[in-house]
Order: sequence, then C-alpha cells, then structure tokens
Amino acid sequence: VTDTAAVNAAISARPAFAILVNNAVTHRPRPFLEVTGDDYDVITTLIQRAAFFTAHAVARSMADAGVKGTIIPI
Repeated sequence: VTDTAAVNAAISARPAFAILVNNAVTHRPRPFLEVTGDDYDVITTLIQRAAFFTAHAVARSMADAGVKGTIIPI
C-alpha cells in the first residue's frame, strides 16, 4: 500500500466488515541470488504497509460502526 488515503476511502465507502482475512504479498520475479537490497526493501515494506494499513482501516470502520468483527492476519 503506497496510498493509504485510497485504502481508507475504499474501506469507508462500504458497510463495516464483520471479518477481514488479511493477506498481502508482492514480489519481483528474479532468481534468489539476484535479489538486491532495494528489491528486498520494496517487497517487505509493501507487504508490511499493505497488511497494517488495510487492517487499520477495517478496524476503524468496525469500531465506528460498533461491529465486533475479526481480523485474521495470514
């Protein structure tokens, strides 16, 4: 997730979730021994931000609506 405002807007535009199965992944296809530090940083940052900020937006939506839902990180 590079645009947290877009994530927040997308989540807030719909009814509160009762459940979120949260899985984020990306990769830069290349042989393992050719992965650079920049590749690693982009991959791990994107994965961590996507999982965190999606869960954050859904949790806020749940709390605002009084929904006692579940967020399942994978």
